[in-house]
Amino acid sequence: MATSDKGGGGRCPPDEIDYLARACALAPRIAAAADAIEAQRELPRELRTALIEAGFYRLLLPLSLGGAELLPAAFVRVIETIAKADASTAWSLNQASGCSMTAA
Repeated sequence: MATSDKGGGGRCPPDEIDYLARACALAPRIAAAADAIEAQRELPRELRTALIEAGFYRLLLPLSLGGAELLPAAFVRVIETIAKADASTAWSLNQASGCSMTAA
């Protein structure tokens, strides 16, 4: 799920990218992997790739560093949607995003 070329830097401004819609679209795939995630205690490679391609590891990263720089309320809605599919996936994304806010 690449971003378009609208906006500065060759990517969509965050308000033009619907990360919540992306989370909803990916939720069935995340839910289907829940048993494997629990058994293997890690996110399957294919799911990690999908999360990366959807931009979920850059949600809180500043725009200047290629991130989405989502406001915290929008970020929480995205993580909540993913958590409904699989809490471990949401936890992983949330933990990975923790340092992004300080990068600003």
